[in-house]
Amino acid sequence: MAKNETDPETFEPNRIQRVLTGMIVGVIGAAILSILIAIASAAFAWTFLLFVFPIIAIIGMATGMLLMIALMIVTIRIKVLQNRQSE
Repeated sequence: MAKNETDPETFEPNRIQRVLTGMIVGVIGAAILSILIAIASAAFAWTFLLFVFPIIAIIGMATGMLLMIALMIVTIRIKVLQNRQSE
């Protein structure tokens, strides 16, 4: 009953994992950038930007969290399938 475990160095993510990871980085990066813009707009008293960018930040962080959960589910499913095949 020896399982065929892959080394962490040789593990290569599949395409959906790479796409989800890129989406997470982009969405959370945009949310952080919008937080910085909201701080700058508060410092320079830009009233329109003061209301728009915090909303974008909230939506971006929530979307990033959902994408992380999706990535976690996809990774767990792949690991379960690999363990079933190695038995």
